[in-house]
Amino acid sequence: MKTGMFNNHKIEKLIEKRRQLHPNDPSVYRIWEELTEIFSKDKKTTIEYFERYCKEDKAYWISEVFDDISEKLQSWKFIECLENLQKKYPDIDMQIDIDYAKKAME
Repeated sequence: MKTGMFNNHKIEKLIEKRRQLHPNDPSVYRIWEELTEIFSKDKKTTIEYFERYCKEDKAYWISEVFDDISEKLQSWKFIECLENLQKKYPDIDMQIDIDYAKKAME
């Protein structure tokens, strides 16, 4: 399924691969790079994805690259979107990832 400009199936596949990897597995970095590339292409579509389509389990895994996405997008609207996502899903703690995303704006 395509979500805006995103291929949702590809995002889900990457998250599923990431979910199965040990945190210290070097392959994690490749997945992070792919997710960052996907979400850094278009600010408007990225924000729309997080506001409308991103479920809690996806938000958890994608939060690992919030700072990398933020560094490329350089958008306070994206930061605001992340803060809203944290409010929407209070059971997952994304605050440190959001703080790193803010620092990437500097």
